[in-house]
Amino acid sequence: LFHLTTHAFFKAGLFLCAGAIIHAIHEQDINKIAGLKKSLPVVFYTYLTFAAALAGLPFFTGFLSKDAILISIADWAAFKGYFGFIVLGIVLLSSVLTATYMTKQFKGLFFGELKHHDLHAPNWQIKLPLIILAVLSLGFVFAINPFSIENVWFFDIFKHRINEKWHFLAYIGTACALSGCYLGWNFKFSNLTIFKSSNDVYALGSKKIIESSIFIRKFDKQIIDSTVNSLATLQLFLADLSAWIDRNIVDGFVNGFANSLKKIGSYTRQIQGGQIQHYIAYLFVGILLLILLFV
Repeated sequence: LFHLTTHAFFKAGLFLCAGAIIHAIHEQDINKIAGLKKSLPVVFYTYLTFAAALAGLPFFTGFLSKDAILISIADWAAFKGYFGFIVLGIVLLSSVLTATYMTKQFKGLFFGELKHHDLHAPNWQIKLPLIILAVLSLGFVFAINPFSIENVWFFDIFKHRINEKWHFLAYIGTACALSGCYLGWNFKFSNLTIFKSSNDVYALGSKKIIESSIFIRKFDKQIIDSTVNSLATLQLFLADLSAWIDRNIVDGFVNGFANSLKKIGSYTRQIQGGQIQHYIAYLFVGILLLILLFV
């Protein structure tokens, strides 16, 4: 939670810096941008602050939140064995890579030969938010001692236990960040270039999207549609079966029982005709039957 809070300030600042640069030179291809240090000084210093915070360098909020994350992972790793410390190593490697690409990006944008001379300097509506976010990215905003995570007031509100035995990870994390900065500043990585231009990236992305859409269409037609159609056919069959059972068995039983009662009623109604001579005849027949049975 603390890292999300600090991350919100310096990452928002980086996006605003990108917008300020695009607004100033009307260019979005980073390979065509360089030498902006003197032309955009406010953007330069605020971008430097945000990049340092993201890299996790001391004096900045990213250092404090990264230290908290490393200590928490180390506490967790102590109960997970080798796997836990492999995760910790991956996190440290990630901090090296983060510092590397941020330094390389910073150097490419603000140093070298200026490629755009027709600049539109940002006004204070752009500068002021950058300055506010840059101040909020400084370590003393969250701790009087920006080198000690124990002085972070955030943890007084949101309780979090800090294990003192892992404090040395702060030095390791700082060493990783500084190593990344060194790599990003001194190495060109020209041999590691995968795409010659942004068009290659777009072409690859479009190709993957088209291939994925074809696969998704086939999957939708052959799997999803066939499943839905089979379920609909089964539902229709069950509905027809239910109607047949209701019509021929349930209704047949009820109607047959009703017809039987109707016939029995008609027979008994004929016996109870209301004529005395019939009752005398029935009585005489009954007496004869009793005589035959008991005599």
